[in-house]
This record gives sequence, structure tokens and C-alpha cells, in this order.
Amino acid sequence: MSKIDNNLNTLYLFTSQFPYGNKEAFIGNEIPFLAKKFNKVVVISGAKKKTLINCLPKNVEVRSIIYDYKFSFKEITVSLFSRALINEIFLMVFFYKKLPTTGRIKTIIKSNANSFRLKNLYINEIDSKDSKVYLYSWWFNDSTIALSLMKKENPSLKVYTRAHRWDLYFEQNIYNYLPFRIQTCKHLDLLYSASKQGILYCKNKWKISKYNNLKLSRLGVKPQKFLELSSTKKIIVSCSNIIPIKRVEKIIKSISLIKTNDIKWVHFGSGLMSKKVEKMASKLLNKKVAFEFMGYFENNLLLKWYKENNPSLFINLSLSEGIPVSIMEAMSFGIPCIASSVGGCDELVTDSVGFPVSVNASSEDVSLIIDKFFMLPESEKKRLRKRAYNHIIENFNSTKNYTKFCESMISD
Repeated sequence: MSKIDNNLNTLYLFTSQFPYGNKEAFIGNEIPFLAKKFNKVVVISGAKKKTLINCLPKNVEVRSIIYDYKFSFKEITVSLFSRALINEIFLMVFFYKKLPTTGRIKTIIKSNANSFRLKNLYINEIDSKDSKVYLYSWWFNDSTIALSLMKKENPSLKVYTRAHRWDLYFEQNIYNYLPFRIQTCKHLDLLYSASKQGILYCKNKWKISKYNNLKLSRLGVKPQKFLELSSTKKIIVSCSNIIPIKRVEKIIKSISLIKTNDIKWVHFGSGLMSKKVEKMASKLLNKKVAFEFMGYFENNLLLKWYKENNPSLFINLSLSEGIPVSIMEAMSFGIPCIASSVGGCDELVTDSVGFPVSVNASSEDVSLIIDKFFMLPESEKKRLRKRAYNHIIENFNSTKNYTKFCESMISD
């Protein structure tokens, strides 16, 4: 389908940081497809303006509206009289059967106040000359709630959102609750989940099965050149922030127990636990396994490193995931992966293309899988690599998935 005819049709994309900083660099995979489908794309970033790290198409404009906000006592007090707030507390207690703890009540109050604040700010950003407006939040957060409020007042708006991990699973919230899911979903044109597991969670846990606006829309990566098996290198690679939920320390413990010789482990990413984890690696791996912490790498440089070094195996032992782009990128070269069976990872790393492991698997269990992989006959390793590569081509191909996603918004 060609680009929509009316030059006044515009997509407004709401992000937390993109295109500033590096925490949402993966959104860059989707931007070119949005820019082709819509005559104009306006990115509303929740971050302060700073140097852009992403090269954007010419028809993409960037504006900044600060997402996080410290409310005054007066602003909070005014929001207490909102009907939506009272309804949400009622739903939490009587529909979701959750206790009205102080933390949950504070979360509802803050989210309610912030969504109304954002709604009033976003309204000023929408060009009244546009004949048809598409509003798309990359995360299901207060921005999504604000957009649904706008849709409620102006039904001609088209409103879409994605849901991934922290914005999807109640259990990943410190208070085991995410507010305004039911009230928001009533006014969404479509809610896209990156995994089938996410759709089931929305239906069963959010309890929104009566709304016919849930749809699977997988993320994707650009397929790379297939890397043939190296007969000389034994490189294990991992890529994530070094924070508790990513469990990089468990990777270290697992690798420290392997029996295979001449292994090198390389980690890309940094974070709050960097010093602690690097110290642990020095203690457990120093005399047994070569290792290197590469820190943060721009995406194009990371992909270049994969091409030049041809890793044997990728490993991710996260406690929670949506469906990781980092794993997709590794598999797009044909690199098999070990991955925790959390979130939608089972849809990405299956027994036929890699090694899914229980989130409760011990370090000993993981080390046995690593040794098992390196003991496989060369012919089986080659077949495994080819299956991993084909799995990305068929199911997580950015051209296929993002084109379909854009068509879905236009045709809805």
C-alpha cells in the first residue's frame, strides 16, 4: 500500500526518551517504516532536549515534553476529585481484588494527575489542520492514558499503544499493580502486544477480553548476513544493562562452572551494578575464562562487532523480559541463544533454534547447557545456527513486521 494520499495526515509518536539518549535505541528500527507510511511523523519525547543519537528521516520532527513531573500539594489535591481516580480505586479493590495499600493509592493518584497534565500539553501539540490524526504511544504508560482521555473527548482521533514488559506485567511493578488499564483500553483503537503471552496476560490479568482491540505485533530486526560456524573461536556474548533484573552475575556464575576450555565471554552494556559484576568476574573467571566488558556500544557498532568476531553463543538469563531485541539481533546472524523462559522469550528462543531455560534453573544447569552446546558435532551446530537465522527471517523480520504494523494502523 502506498503512502496515504492526504498530505495533512500525521502520526504523533510518544516515547520516553527516543531519539535522545541510548535507552530506546531499538525504536530506531521502526521509525523508517512509520516515515514511509505517514506523510509526517512527530516524535513527542519525554526527555529533555539534548544531542540526537539517532539519524531520523527527513519527514520526522522531534519535540520534547517532560514526562516526569513533581506535583505540588495543590495539584495533587485537585486531582483527588477526579471521577476516574475514584473509579480506579473501586476497580483495584473490587475487580482486581487488591488491597488499597499506601503505595498503590499513591501510584493511582500520581498517574491520574500526570495523565491529565500530559493530556493538556499534548492537545497543544496536535495540528488542527491535520485532516486525520494518529496518536501512538510506544509504551503503555501515563502518555497512553492521556491519549485515551483525548480520544474520549474527540472520537475522530486514532489512538494506539504497545505493551512490552514493565508496562504489561503487574508483577514487575513494585506494588504489583498498574493503574487505569481497563479505563484506558475502553478508548484505544488498538493495543499491540509484542508476544502471544502478552495478549493472554492482558485478557486474563487485566481482564479486558471483552474489548476487541488486542492485537499481536512482533518487534523485528534487519536480517544480517548469515555467519558460518567458526572452527577456531569459542565466544559467548551477552548484551544488556547491568542491573538486578538482567542477572549478569548469574551468567558469570554459570560460565565459571563450565568444563569447556578456551572460552571467551564478552558483555555489552553497563549499569548500576557494573563495578560489582566486574569484580565478581575477576574473582570467578580470571584464571579460567577470558572475559571483557565492552560497556555501552552504539547499535551499528555492536552489529559490526558481531560480524567481525562471529560469536558461538548468546546468553540472556534475565528474571523478566518482554521479547528482547538483543536476542533477535544475535539470532539475525545465526548465533544460537540460551534464554530464560520469561515473557515472550519462549516465542523467540525455542528448542529447535536455541536453548530455553527455566527462570529458576541453577547456575549448574546453565553451565551444563553451555558445555552441551560446545560438545555438539559441527554439523549439528551448523544446523542450529541456520534454524536460528531462519526463525528471525520468518518471524522477527523488521521489514515484514513493521510494514504489517503500519498497515494495521492505517486500515483500522
